[in-house]
Amino acid sequence: MNEFGHFLRQARIKAGLSQGKVAKHLGYTTPQFVSNWERGLCSPPISTLKRLSKIYGIEIHNFYDIYLQVKISEIEAEIKEKLFGKKKVKKGKISSQDSSLTPRPDQKSQEENRR
Repeated sequence: MNEFGHFLRQARIKAGLSQGKVAKHLGYTTPQFVSNWERGLCSPPISTLKRLSKIYGIEIHNFYDIYLQVKISEIEAEIKEKLFGKKKVKKGKISSQDSSLTPRPDQKSQEENRR
């Protein structure tokens, strides 16, 4: 469960509503949509956030702030993984698949060039 999913679940429980009742208020035929949001499998459509805030009795700004924080974290993690790959730290050293950390055989070090 991600942070936004946890927020949605807590807001629903505090409002005294079941997933089925929330789904019905939103026009869904099954509570599975609400369950998926709360488990972090997907996020509710942006257009639904305003309706959820009214159903739960919470200011839309709270939904916005938390939703934004979660999306920023997700994008940041995706970019870091794409740029840096997965790195493992062992005994203070970083091992990586990044070939720029290891000189190619045809590259001479600055020290060798000075000789």
